[in-house]
Amino acid sequence: MNFKTFLLGLTAAFGLPWVLAVAIPYTQMAHLEPARFVEAADGFDGVYEFTRSGRTDGASIYASNGCALCHTQVIRPSYAGTDMYRKDWAGVPANAAEGIADSRRETNPYDFEGEKFAYVGQTRVGPDLSNVAIRAARRGAEKGIGAEQWFLEHLYNPRDYDYNSVCPSVSFLFDGSAAKPKSDAKALAAYLMSMRKDNVIPSSLNPRKP
Repeated sequence: MNFKTFLLGLTAAFGLPWVLAVAIPYTQMAHLEPARFVEAADGFDGVYEFTRSGRTDGASIYASNGCALCHTQVIRPSYAGTDMYRKDWAGVPANAAEGIADSRRETNPYDFEGEKFAYVGQTRVGPDLSNVAIRAARRGAEKGIGAEQWFLEHLYNPRDYDYNSVCPSVSFLFDGSAAKPKSDAKALAAYLMSMRKDNVIPSSLNPRKP
């Protein structure tokens, strides 16, 4: 093997993954065309616009504390995994008795629209957080507290909810107790509160409903 062949092989080994994993996705997401509802498939027409139900200014706190190292924000398509069928991960299944429609869906590029950086995550040491606000509301209700307070208590001491949890405490964002969060703790909780994707989306963005 001569040096030129070695250099070409090295370029291909590192360059091709970068093109496929970084360059192409960036190009696609940087120029998203508006998605539309179609009468025939969705029952009505109009332009789809994803809006979060909470603040996103805690994203930098989320990043600086390494949350994206252990948590993803991606519900994979059915051909790539079982995310759509894990309890509360992809949304909420239909419940006719409670009048709840099926909101489970895959993640799509529009879910990150407006964010400076998409924290899709690296590993799943902990559960996916795409719809963690839904889970927090349910668990908080079981304790008689709201979702925000549940997040604050969990952030202060994750072991209070799961003794086997490996999630590190961020108690340094509090003044001595979960009842006394600093501004960064409130911002992080608010960011987590924004993670719920149970809005209606065009059928074209959710082709594989469970």
